Amino acid sequence: MKRIMIAAAVLLLGLFAITAQAQSSVISVGKSYQLITPASAGYPDDGKKLTDGVFAATAGGVGYGNPAFVGFNKSNANANGDFEIIIDLGSVHTDLSKFEISYLHQTDAGIYAPGSVTFSVADTRNGTYTTVGTQTIVEPASTQINKTTVTPDGPISGQFIKVDIKIRAPITDESGGTTVTPSWVFVDEISIYGTTGATSIPSESIPPQTGDGITILAFSIIGLTAVVMLCLIIKERKLKDID
Repeated sequence: MKRIMIAAAVLLLGLFAITAQAQSSVISVGKSYQLITPASAGYPDDGKKLTDGVFAATAGGVGYGNPAFVGFNKSNANANGDFEIIIDLGSVHTDLSKFEISYLHQTDAGIYAPGSVTFSVADTRNGTYTTVGTQTIVEPASTQINKTTVTPDGPISGQFIKVDIKIRAPITDESGGTTVTPSWVFVDEISIYGTTGATSIPSESIPPQTGDGITILAFSIIGLTAVVMLCLIIKERKLKDID
């Protein structure tokens, strides 16, 4: 029986190692990106801030003066009222699992949470972008840094991630007398999550839309573990019968 337990432990450790490799993690850190709509000259981007892995909350605290933020003014928004950013992951990833932005809400400085954010993906920079999803953002009640996430129903494939951050629509107070037009959106980080160890292929190749491989492999190992354990138990019993 001791041998059975050892064999089972080894197989289960193998299963754990494979599933651990399948954990979702941020794969956008250090990746290049382009601001299609420019940032404000007063709160500029250095080409690294939005994917450097540095969050304002841990690098100077809440407030528009935090250098981790990139400021976007409504005067630079496109015709749809969006600030547009394209991130290049460097190669096509077949298991993109979560898309997230971190932003500031500080109304006393005229900075409001975005109205919504939309993520889209493509295999090539100038290719056809497929919408992953749009998340409408509820305006916070106080000054704070928040994160908003778009999570697809299943794994997504792509190399280029287009982020459309929509400026909030004019806000009318409860009495209906005063209308405030949000002018600023401040973003400190955009995070794209993928499965660690997932397939990454050159951008000129077109990958299949699949993400079930890890799951199938995990269940296969579980089934194999059960079969091996059963065989070991039968063998152990036969040896006892011979004795």
